Amino acid sequence: MSAIRALILASLKINHSMPSEDFFTWFLANCRLTFGSFITTRRENLQFVITQKEISVLYMIRDTLGFGRVIQQGQRTYRYIVQDKKALELLVALFNGNLVLPTKQRNFKKFVDLYNQKAGKGRIILEKVNPIQSEILPSLDNGA
Repeated sequence: MSAIRALILASLKINHSMPSEDFFTWFLANCRLTFGSFITTRRENLQFVITQKEISVLYMIRDTLGFGRVIQQGQRTYRYIVQDKKALELLVALFNGNLVLPTKQRNFKKFVDLYNQKAGKGRIILEKVNPIQSEILPSLDNGA
């Protein structure tokens, strides 16, 4: 995880403290199994979204990472959304090879394919990403 933390620190280049190892472990564990989604819209926009009823969790994620925004989705539902190209680059690096569920892996692959099409375009040019297939398999024994 230290290499990922170094990548994020180097890439952010903002006056923001580095998230802890415990935060990254919690964030990865929860997003790769449940609440995080890499989304490609009909207009071919890219976004990372977490939907929650607990707005305080979303603000904690935003404040800890130092990017993204929190919006109200419904009367009791909120979303943490990341659309910024550099921030998406960091999230792609963090999750590449770390997704467990096949549906999450397929969505991530679709996301990365479009991400790679957009990486070399616009004002901010990014490196293309080779999706890494996770070697982690879901199991009922993982919690023991």
